[in-house]
Amino acid sequence: MKALTICQPYASLIIHGINGSMKRVENRTWPTSHRGLLLVHAGKSKEWFFEDEHEDLPRGVLLGTVEVIDCVRIEEYRR
Repeated sequence: MKALTICQPYASLIIHGINGSMKRVENRTWPTSHRGLLLVHAGKSKEWFFEDEHEDLPRGVLLGTVEVIDCVRIEEYRR
């Protein structure tokens, strides 16, 4: 199974949501032809931590799976 490493808190937002907020779109500079289940790995980096409130989020672990249903250029994305 393929996996994607995503920095916290974004990995947890995708899998679990935080305070009622969910992340449904992941932006990358490269396209993928993969469709279907994808493991979400929470990276170890604290680079994206803006505040200490995310210190307790798991890092360096597999959090769960998501289903990739499409891959579009940002210019084509419509909410």
